Amino acid sequence: MPDARNVERIAARAPPFRGSVGAAVGRGGSAHVFRGIDAAGRPVALKTLKPEVARDPRAALVLEHEAHMLALARHAHVVGCRGIVRLPDGRLALELDYLGGGDLVSLAGAPPAAWADAALRIAAALAHCHAQGVVHGDVKARNVLFAADDTRRLVDFASARRIAGGADPESDVRAFATLLYELVAGTPAPESGPLLPPPAAVADGAAGRVFAAAAGVLEGRLGARLFSLADVLESARQA
Repeated sequence: MPDARNVERIAARAPPFRGSVGAAVGRGGSAHVFRGIDAAGRPVALKTLKPEVARDPRAALVLEHEAHMLALARHAHVVGCRGIVRLPDGRLALELDYLGGGDLVSLAGAPPAAWADAALRIAAALAHCHAQGVVHGDVKARNVLFAADDTRRLVDFASARRIAGGADPESDVRAFATLLYELVAGTPAPESGPLLPPPAAVADGAAGRVFAAAAGVLEGRLGARLFSLADVLESARQA
């Protein structure tokens, strides 16, 4: 059971959100994300915990954890977080950058020219996170969102953990390789069993090279090294 004083401290320190809360724009396993407009008229994303989760005494600690991980991982290609705020109805929420340009899933199966740069930016964000001692823990195409200016951002640090606490950066690299598999093949990697070969149309060329590198990591033939995947992506971007 969490220290009640810590929970009270988090709630007491959360400033009121002085803006408007709009419609839901995203849903996850334990959270909802709403579009909001802050006091300056700027769009923001407000991440709240689902009611059944929010009733848990640890709910405030969950939000504080994610806010702390985002503060450590601050980067041009990581979603920005302004902290925990209290909504008009009393709920606590993370106030985040609003990213309304879709996600990387929408580009799965497209030629590398459509997604290689975005994937390369996320590789840079992950390298930065690891250098700051943070493992994201849930790297997937749905957690890469585009801003209105086409900036790519890695989101959802709820599962992030510290390397100092035993989290393994290689788990992020394997997850990133799974993301690349999906981008090339157009479908998610199988959870078990052998990997399917890439579609014949992309077996050669830039897409084939990305697929081979991703499959090599997933099958254990290549070390889980982020820079190796980034090198292949750079080659694909220039193809």
